[in-house]
Amino acid sequence: MNKIEYKLIIDNNGEVVDSAILQSDNEINLKNVEFFVGDNKVNIIKKQKIDNKLYFYFDHDSFLRTIGFDIKKFVDTYSLPEIRCVISNISNDNYDVSFSYDECLTAFKSTFYQGKKGILSYEIYASEEKSIKRPLVVFLHGSGERGFNNRLQLLGNDVPKTIYNYVRKHEDSVILAPQATWAKELNGWFRPEVRATLMDLIHFIIKKENIDTNRIYLCGLSNGGAATWHFGDNYPELFAALIPCCGYIFNDNKKFLGGQGQGRYMEATHSEIEKLKDMPIWAFHANDDPVVNSLGTKNTVKQLKDIGNDKVKMTIYPDNTVTPNARDRKIVCVRMNYSLI
Repeated sequence: MNKIEYKLIIDNNGEVVDSAILQSDNEINLKNVEFFVGDNKVNIIKKQKIDNKLYFYFDHDSFLRTIGFDIKKFVDTYSLPEIRCVISNISNDNYDVSFSYDECLTAFKSTFYQGKKGILSYEIYASEEKSIKRPLVVFLHGSGERGFNNRLQLLGNDVPKTIYNYVRKHEDSVILAPQATWAKELNGWFRPEVRATLMDLIHFIIKKENIDTNRIYLCGLSNGGAATWHFGDNYPELFAALIPCCGYIFNDNKKFLGGQGQGRYMEATHSEIEKLKDMPIWAFHANDDPVVNSLGTKNTVKQLKDIGNDKVKMTIYPDNTVTPNARDRKIVCVRMNYSLI
């Protein structure tokens, strides 16, 4: 019997099969082992044998990723890749296969919340220690991770994992990663009932987890980046700092700007800027983002600086530095510095 354990991790681009551990009743030479997904041969970047176990470390090829994308629905899909192990000179083709998941996932609890306007699924990391007030970090995902009763908001990129690693090293904190439900409209966090339920959920968590209300931090990317601007602007007294990535200040009564293929955005109004004049903000954007125009970030930051906000800063990645595509929000977001916390 051959036993294989595939290890899944979360990197900049989301969840991927990172490695394999092979055990066999037969004596196997490392050189005689190959892995395939369909017709694609997996590139093995490192091999080693420890006791009776063979370890294979993979290049993170696209066909090893669990997250796909449905362009018509504009939402992520999830499936494990069908990996085949081939061992030369061994006739036994029976394999007992298992998958182990990124260690950070075990720290999050998946649950649901019903508010006055609707229901949200959410992932939460919180220790059992509630005797002292703790800070809260809220992460808002992009349009692709919309859904219900799944973990796409943790798997689509490594922003929640990055926040988790940070708070584990620095301070006992609570991490809340809610999930906007899917709808045909590509508006995610822009739907009024979702926004209302999110605010109810945050206030519920504040009470349940004994949150320090002076230290609630909001960050998000793409659709969640626009929502970060929106919620910060509409509830400036609630949040201690904002970290929006590839977003703009959204409000229902404004029109989109931007040409075809150049990205859309909304201009901030004077009243919106005034509400954020004292808010600590670190905004991120790729200059050549073709879906959300970086002017949404640049113009807002300029307006904030013009009225005297000396707590706002901006990181714009130059053209062709966010690869393979400027819309790859995952690579941008992993560079966020959470020192605002």
